Amino acid sequence: MLKGRTHLNIDQILPVSETSSLLLKELADDEVNPLDQKESITVEQYDAAFASERKSLIIIDDNKSIRDYLVEVFKTQYNLYVAASGEEGMKMIREFLPDFIISDVMMQGISGIEICSLVKEDTSLCHIPIVLLTASSSPEIKLKGIEIGADDYISKPFDKDLLVARVAGILKSKSSLQQYFYNEVTLNPNNFRISAEYRDFLQDCIRIVEKHITDPNFNIQILADEIGMSRSNLFNKIKSISGRSSNSFIRFIRLRKAAEIFINTDNTISETMFMVGMNDIKYFREQFNKLFEMNPSDYIKKYRKNFSKNITLNKDVVRK
Repeated sequence: MLKGRTHLNIDQILPVSETSSLLLKELADDEVNPLDQKESITVEQYDAAFASERKSLIIIDDNKSIRDYLVEVFKTQYNLYVAASGEEGMKMIREFLPDFIISDVMMQGISGIEICSLVKEDTSLCHIPIVLLTASSSPEIKLKGIEIGADDYISKPFDKDLLVARVAGILKSKSSLQQYFYNEVTLNPNNFRISAEYRDFLQDCIRIVEKHITDPNFNIQILADEIGMSRSNLFNKIKSISGRSSNSFIRFIRLRKAAEIFINTDNTISETMFMVGMNDIKYFREQFNKLFEMNPSDYIKKYRKNFSKNITLNKDVVRK
């Protein structure tokens, strides 16, 4: 498969806007390039793939007028990749791992239905939402698309505002999944509803990380081996659920356990840090503050149970 963008025509790709870099610490932590494990990742590649707050969207349609129209509709909101065929579209999907796919149904070669099937059957791609567009009024075609996992099916000629709203709504649903993860990690009340599949996956990840919580060398490869997924597939699923890199995801679970220890024990900050497999006190305080929006000592003052009171009560019981 061709790599990079040099082989693409000028109308096939719109430039990705520049974004600020992630912390170099997080970049150094991620040992594998999620775009291509055979190459070392650069800051620019990481930022282009993950750090941009603008979502990426692939438009696949063999009708140039439709492609151009969709570009005009979405170019101010999303980073766009544009393909003139299903074959070209699949290459882009596998290479750029977009946040969203819009595809025509009826195309020469690989159809939109086949694209949907290929994406939804691939564990490294199945988290990507797909909206199918069609000029056909056949309910059988629409049913087929929904059966193989299309997130929506919109008939041509379509209402621009409806399409924009559907894309935004589906992406908001993904954001709810990431908010669920954030609430779960920060021990906040979780009123977000997510599928049992994602909930069980998250709980399995938390269980496995906590099993190895004292090991500072625990990494994504060990997690992948124990959960029964390839490293790249696990990376993509974690990114879909949490919006985070794999090592950031693991670190969040470590910090989640630290918060539980602060609440439920009288361990010191240093003791707790080592208990969750971290060994740099400055880094631990910094990351804890970023996640919980307060430093560990303030968190303890606010949430720790009153152990001295419990000890006094126990002594009173003994005296009686």
